Amino acid sequence: MLALFKDGRAWHEVPVSAREAGSVLRGAIDTLVVRPDGRASVLEFKTGRASEGHQRQLARYVAAATRFLTGIPVNGVLVYARDEED
Repeated sequence: MLALFKDGRAWHEVPVSAREAGSVLRGAIDTLVVRPDGRASVLEFKTGRASEGHQRQLARYVAAATRFLTGIPVNGVLVYARDEED
């Protein structure tokens, strides 16, 4: 994960909105990193167990970032906080 931040430019809590099925969805990308090589990553930080809802949220955020970062490839990364009991 550190490699994503190396030499990249990072923004935190990036507000996004999109229309889906007649509704407006609003949210905030936890961290958006644009690297010097012209690629971008949406990082979503989560606690607890992985869920299908996390994947859906990440996909929506990647789609939103792709719309405003025209011509820049965007990927998504879910980052889970490790519980001390794990």
